[in-house]
Amino acid sequence: MRINLLTRYLYLTAIALLTHVAFSGCSDDDKNGLNINTGFVQFKLYKSGAPENMVTKSASEIDYLYDAKKMEITLKYNGTNISQTLNLHAFNATNAEFGIRSDKLELLAGNYTIIGYVLYNGIDEKILSGMVSENNSFDIVTGGLEVKGFRVEVAERGMVKFQLEKDFSNFGKAKSEAGPSYLFKNVKKADITVQNLFSSEKIVFQNIPMKYSSMVEGNGSSNLTSVSKSDSILYLPAGQYKVISYNIYDSSNALLEANSKISSDKILIEDNILTLASVPVTMYESAEHIKDYFALKKIWESLDGENWSYHGIGYTPGINWDFNKDIDMWGNQPGVSVNAQGRVISLSIGDFAPKGDIPAELGQLTELKILSLGNHNDEVHGNQIPQINGTEEERLLNRMNYAELYLKTDLKATFSEPLQFAFKEAGIEVGAAEPLCAIKKRQSRDVPSGVLSNGITSIPKEIGNLKKLNTLYIANGLITTLPETMSELESLTDFEIYNCPRMTKYPYAINKIPGLALLNMAHNPQLSAQELFNGLDDFARNGASNKSVQILYLSFNNLEEMPASFSNLAKIGLMDLTHNKIQKMHPLGKNVSPVQLLLDNNQISELPVDENGVFCIMDDIETISVGNNKLKSLPNIFDANSIYTIASVNFSFNEIESIDGEADGTYKGIRAETVVLAGNRLKKFPSIIFNVGSLISQFNLSGNQIEEFEKESFYGSNLNMLEVLDLNYNKLSELPKNLDATTVPYLYGIDVSYNRFAEFPYGPLNVSRLTVMAIRYQRTENGDRCLRTWPTGLYTCASLRGFYIGGNDLRKITDKISYMIYMFDISDNPNITIDLSSVCYYIKAGSYKLIYSKGQDIRGCDALDL
Repeated sequence: MRINLLTRYLYLTAIALLTHVAFSGCSDDDKNGLNINTGFVQFKLYKSGAPENMVTKSASEIDYLYDAKKMEITLKYNGTNISQTLNLHAFNATNAEFGIRSDKLELLAGNYTIIGYVLYNGIDEKILSGMVSENNSFDIVTGGLEVKGFRVEVAERGMVKFQLEKDFSNFGKAKSEAGPSYLFKNVKKADITVQNLFSSEKIVFQNIPMKYSSMVEGNGSSNLTSVSKSDSILYLPAGQYKVISYNIYDSSNALLEANSKISSDKILIEDNILTLASVPVTMYESAEHIKDYFALKKIWESLDGENWSYHGIGYTPGINWDFNKDIDMWGNQPGVSVNAQGRVISLSIGDFAPKGDIPAELGQLTELKILSLGNHNDEVHGNQIPQINGTEEERLLNRMNYAELYLKTDLKATFSEPLQFAFKEAGIEVGAAEPLCAIKKRQSRDVPSGVLSNGITSIPKEIGNLKKLNTLYIANGLITTLPETMSELESLTDFEIYNCPRMTKYPYAINKIPGLALLNMAHNPQLSAQELFNGLDDFARNGASNKSVQILYLSFNNLEEMPASFSNLAKIGLMDLTHNKIQKMHPLGKNVSPVQLLLDNNQISELPVDENGVFCIMDDIETISVGNNKLKSLPNIFDANSIYTIASVNFSFNEIESIDGEADGTYKGIRAETVVLAGNRLKKFPSIIFNVGSLISQFNLSGNQIEEFEKESFYGSNLNMLEVLDLNYNKLSELPKNLDATTVPYLYGIDVSYNRFAEFPYGPLNVSRLTVMAIRYQRTENGDRCLRTWPTGLYTCASLRGFYIGGNDLRKITDKISYMIYMFDISDNPNITIDLSSVCYYIKAGSYKLIYSKGQDIRGCDALDL
């Protein structure tokens, strides 16, 4: 009969009291209570197979000692049986296999015999009972602790960790069974089935977490290998086993491989012994990812791989590919990317200085999406290729990389230095005045036309197998032609054939590629003007991509005429024809609506229009740049009444003397944020541009020969939107009287430096938003200084922050100088006398920039080095 804890305690106390009275009687020590001599016992239960010299005769057997949570122990003391229930403890299931401990039990001093025990699980169900017939007695010493162990019948069980090991035994056979493709490092979970060799019982372990690790093999080998181990400890009944099957999964629980044909070694499981069990994972030579890796090695060998030395950015300089590792790890090379199945999806080798013919094995890489055999930024930015699964926005950014490097400029950077300060004060960021590659040339290396960075000589016809290839770069090598099978690249959207000096014939295979969005044929001046014209004309007229191409880079070539067939390129967004020798243009017509049209640095003398008066549709255009050409007049191809505002229009450094349509009254004007007509031959201010209602925010007319504003001609319905006006380096001696707050109320920057002003033009100072004004270096036709007038009351211009009047002939200035004008240029005025005491504090504090010349008569500030 089971006795509850309180009943047992009262029963044991009563026995103790009786015993105490019988043996010790009464004494003076008992005056304040009973004096009971007690000690403690703690029981430790071992598995029956544990190394203890005790014998247990049990009525049954349990699977795990950890299942026992309570024990009822029966003891004999002075001929009386007493029972007590104790809790059992172990840190975890693993530790329990080596023994569990009970709570401590307080007993009277004396000798006890273990009669028997009953074990219970966590819900008080009886799971095992037994008797202890040998070595079953123990003594309790007053104040002491006795630890008493005995064994119980528990199934002998050992611990096991599984280790997945690659098995290459099938390699080298005449014909290998096709196997699945996946990366060994992507194995994150496993189901493993083992079979007992005696009973044939099968035991399945599911969802075992696996952890990948690589190491160098021992025995003096330097070969890199890898395994995947289970993190957790598992249990098996003692015996001999073998692994008969496994399923392995990736991190998303997708099945990588199921294998029920395993020839594993025997696994000996011993009680309480941890065993590392190897699970052979078959590596198949015919698996597609393994075939990819053999192809990589063949490519490496064929292109002088032993002498490869990386010279780009992104990897360690001088690095080479390494095949001294397991075959399934050969895909782990610099410049190579693989997918979850281990298939090669990106290959970039131009920066390793490869040499020779690419072998036919390239055609094995059927999952390849990106192939770079050199590209336009090999020496500028290094081995930078697009993201394999990038968004459409990221792909567009990559397509614009060439424009960023070789073409992009900011027209606002062509304005004068004072007006740069005006932009800054207005919170407008100004970019570079020249392309990034021009800056890089002064700081780093570049790949100019004809200079090689690799020695690749040919591409095999098997490239046609690469049906998933979407990006192909060929550059800076010895390629002479392209295989006709290029037409089979059905997914190719981005193609670059850049700086290939041995390719003297236009590669017509390009024109057969369907679906191109980007074609970059820049830096190929070895192609004659006629050869390039014929090829491009065929591309635009008959090419498979003429309806899909969006970006066309053709800069730094010898093209002399833009093909009329370019009017077929209906989806063109960016057309780059800069740095050619183009003399003849044709209208693009009403079917072409570019976003960026770049025609700089040619010999263009006319932008013709079609029968409808259209050069191209301007609805989407953001940038049109025709700088450094031979235009004699400003083309009448824009319209001030358009609902669309062009970001930038550049006709600088032509030979423009007039405006088309001005004489017959057909000029339509322009609507643009920034217009640059600098460096032309205009002799009068082109008022007609504003008179017809043009809307221009920033207008640069510097470096012309403008002598005058025609009287009563400076007007226009949108003239009030003018914000910045650059009239540097002209021949003006006065501004129109109405160039003031009434006509240009939003003007915040004006520069009339390097002209012929003898009197200061006060009109702009009346504009309440004016931030910067410059009137430096005024000279007569003979080169004499002509400006001596100081603008009295300048300090009243509350918005003015920059004032530049250096290089003139100022004399004594009695005006107060405002500390609000903290960019102040009075340099190269040899006869000046000025008191700066009102701003000296700010000069000392570093918040006021004074531009002056040594020797000038500047008073009131001892902080200046005069």
